[in-house]
Order: sequence, then structure tokens, then C-alpha cells
Amino acid sequence: MPVPPNFRPSAVFLREQAGRFKWDSNIPGQPFNPSHFRRNFQSVIGAVEGVRVLTPHSCRHTYVSQLQALGVDMETIQSMVGRADIEMTQHYLHVQEETRRAAADKFSKAFGMTR
Repeated sequence: MPVPPNFRPSAVFLREQAGRFKWDSNIPGQPFNPSHFRRNFQSVIGAVEGVRVLTPHSCRHTYVSQLQALGVDMETIQSMVGRADIEMTQHYLHVQEETRRAAADKFSKAFGMTR
């Protein structure tokens, strides 16, 4: 998946800090276990006051929804999140109210009646 240019410094930083974060493997030198990652992710997020419990997949849902709100087409989003099936990509999509309102306004302007 391509990393947006303004996020690349963060990605480089995270890569350079290997071994210092909660998602690292609990066995040195070994890849992390998805269950271990999920537990640690939820533990860290759950410790933040006022933040509801999230899962790693919550991040995927947000990413897909934000791309869609920015006008990125579903085929491109599908490609970016690595899904072979567009239906699964759409599963992650949560259309924002502002996006719905803008679509209704667009439709109204295109097919609206004048009085």
C-alpha cells in the first residue's frame, strides 16, 4: 500500500524504532502474533481516558471511510487496502453524514426543480 508523502516521515520513524512499541513481538527477533498485537492494541487504547475501545480493524474502517469522503473511487481504495473483493472493501466503508448531505445537494442541483 502506498504511504501518503506527508506520512512517510512517521513510517520511517516507526521502522527505525523497532522493538520499542506495544505491537512488537513478545519474543525478541520473532514476528508479532496477530492475537498478541490485538490484545496490546486494545490495552493501550483502552488506557486512554475518554476513548472508546477500538480494534485494529477500526483503523481500517476509518481509513476506507476517509478515502471515500475525499472522493477516492472504490476500485482505488480496494487496491490500497489490499482486498481482492470490492464487497469486502465496502464492508469497511462508513459513509459520513457530511458526504451523504453533499451527495444529496449534488443530486438536487443536477435534477432540482425551480419554482
